[in-house]
Amino acid sequence: MKLKTNSLFLWTSLLLPTGLQLACGSTDSPKSGKTRSALSAPGEANATLGTGTGKLGLLPQVEVGPTRYANKEILLDAVSTDAVSWSWEQLAGPGIITFSSSDTEDTSVTANRDGFYWIRLTVKSTDGTESFDDVQLLWDTVAPCPTLTSEIKAFRPVTVDGHVPADAVKIEWKQLSGPGVISFSKPAASETTIGADIDGTYGIRLTATDKVGNVCAADLSFIWETTVPSVAVGPDLFTNKEILIDAGTVEAKTFAWTQVSGPGTVNFSAPNQEDTKVSANVDGDYVLRLTITTSSGLLASDELTLRWDSTAPFVDLGLDIDRKYRAIIDAKTSDGQTYLWKKVSGPGKITFAATDTEDTAFISDLAGSYEISLTVSDLSGNSATDTVRVNFDYDVRVFAKEISSGGSHSCAILDDESVACWGYNYAQELGYGDQNKFGEGTDRYKTPSFPINLGASKSALHISVNYSHSCAIMNDGSVKCWGQNASGQLGYGNNLKLGTPAATSIAIGGKAREIATGLSHTCVILEDSSVKCWGAGSAGQLGYGDYTSRLAPPAAPIDLGAGRSAKTLSLGAYHSCAILDDDSVKCWGNNANGQLGLSDKNYRNKPDAAVKMPGNLRTRSMTAGAYHNCAVLSDASTLCWGRGKQGQLGYGDLNDRLVSEAALYPFQGRKVDRISAGLSHTCALFDNKDVQCWGANDEAQLGTGTNQAQITATSASSIAFGGASVKTISAGRLHTCALLDDSTLKCWGSNSYGQLGAGKTYSGTTPPAIVVGYGD
Repeated sequence: MKLKTNSLFLWTSLLLPTGLQLACGSTDSPKSGKTRSALSAPGEANATLGTGTGKLGLLPQVEVGPTRYANKEILLDAVSTDAVSWSWEQLAGPGIITFSSSDTEDTSVTANRDGFYWIRLTVKSTDGTESFDDVQLLWDTVAPCPTLTSEIKAFRPVTVDGHVPADAVKIEWKQLSGPGVISFSKPAASETTIGADIDGTYGIRLTATDKVGNVCAADLSFIWETTVPSVAVGPDLFTNKEILIDAGTVEAKTFAWTQVSGPGTVNFSAPNQEDTKVSANVDGDYVLRLTITTSSGLLASDELTLRWDSTAPFVDLGLDIDRKYRAIIDAKTSDGQTYLWKKVSGPGKITFAATDTEDTAFISDLAGSYEISLTVSDLSGNSATDTVRVNFDYDVRVFAKEISSGGSHSCAILDDESVACWGYNYAQELGYGDQNKFGEGTDRYKTPSFPINLGASKSALHISVNYSHSCAIMNDGSVKCWGQNASGQLGYGNNLKLGTPAATSIAIGGKAREIATGLSHTCVILEDSSVKCWGAGSAGQLGYGDYTSRLAPPAAPIDLGAGRSAKTLSLGAYHSCAILDDDSVKCWGNNANGQLGLSDKNYRNKPDAAVKMPGNLRTRSMTAGAYHNCAVLSDASTLCWGRGKQGQLGYGDLNDRLVSEAALYPFQGRKVDRISAGLSHTCALFDNKDVQCWGANDEAQLGTGTNQAQITATSASSIAFGGASVKTISAGRLHTCALLDDSTLKCWGSNSYGQLGAGKTYSGTTPPAIVVGYGD
């Protein structure tokens, strides 16, 4: 007890008047019934301290007891005498003490943080004299958890350390389960030695308790094995010559190798040793056994199969073949395990798609006769080689049937109906499945020597690529897409990008006749001339009457109007257009620039009214740029509408135009045969094979020899192709590609990612002298 005096008294000793004695007795608290010590004087039950009263007041007394240890709410039951008020307070500690009642003799407390706390109870008597007592509280909610390995195997007693924390005051090892009895050398210590009287698996628990009462336990599985030795002879072996068997054994005293079965006889170099060399006199499969014995007579054995094979595998590359510049060889082999393709002879360089596969594709850089070999080896080390002669008619070229230019990549269908892509590959839109450490694809500055894997017996009929995804119609009418898929534009029911065409085709509900790609959506025309779209739909570009994206083609096609069907499709960034069976045009989706060809700039989420062409002319073909459209009409005249901020409409200004504000181009007797629109430029192929482009030209995508924009279509410069004729043209985001009459390709404009296919170093403002080629 501590005594705090008021200002009238300074207590240095306690002097009691005559007749007043200090007596310690026992009283019962009227509140709690507890026994308390009290000061009393004979005949004076309530003496007080003070001045002028003739009485000596009694000092209040208080005792709160010893240090408490707790991990949950605890009662502090104090003992006080002659007190009329109580006040609990926290003196120190790492957190905050919460009192259930701070002004009563007893209180319950909790703390919000582990650690030591000092708590004080101050009491007052009726005349204001104070006394106090302090108590220390250890608040501890962290259990002393042991650390054990999950499993221990032993055949003799083993010492285990439970790594019990130092604050544990009680440690107990005990057996939970098992066929016999576990013995503990020190059942109340962190480290103990354990053993068992019967073989089997036992459950053991180590429990630790600290002084607060926190309890934590850890279990281990103890496997006691004393009866069976261990032997392992390793995997099955394939060989054509003597080979070493390197066995592993435990507790073995003797060894015995034997032949269990086989067509001939096996010779063991050391039949009574752990390891031995073996050979056989006849080809076939042999079962060999190693039996071991312990000093107590216990047995164990293990077996393996030895395949003795001295027969070479089979390989046949077939007859000599003639090709233009690339060959695909389907080798016939048997019993092969490894493969190695090589060029044996020839005038130029051979580039293989793969040198370690059964089948391969390869190209030559020079025309001529080449001898190619394939060596096949089996598991036993036998090998066989065959050669084939391949005659190439041309130096290496990409001979194409169709070209499509995307955001920063290009794809072509080649003359063998395979697909090749080159350029930007961030989302693996090239389809070759390669990627760097960041999960991005490797950019390609020329098309690889091998085609994209479209699947067994699959070839491509049509291809369409856009900003970062690519799609193709297969030879069986199915559709496959690859690349970016954040909006479900690949159509496989998810939004996971694909680095190669999937093994399965997209479920379009029929066979596709035409395919088109937008920025993040895709549409097809089926054999019945109906249209289905999927991918991003936030601008209504899918045409189903809502603004919902779709991860896969819906079951029902778009409603094109009563009795109407589609002939061709053109997709912009966020809008879609179709030429219908009556040669009218309907567009839907984003209309911020008037690109839907209607009398306003309101979005449409489904095909609405047809575009009103000048003079009610019908539409022969059309193209959709990112935010503008152009059409070739039935009289071969041309009309463009929508966004014109970079001069892509070709009217000599930078204005957007509705169809009603657009005019037909007077091309001075020439007629437009084909037209293609990119992000902000447009290109036309005329009936005389001239090519003219207009619009933005910051990356030389117009091919005119400068970076100067051309905003008037009728006065745009023609592009020079060195005497070659152009069959078709494709405008991408910032580059343009042309398919020439000799089936080669030339591309110009931006080459930041190799989308021109002319190598890393090419840059220019006109179509290059070289054509798109294979490999860097």
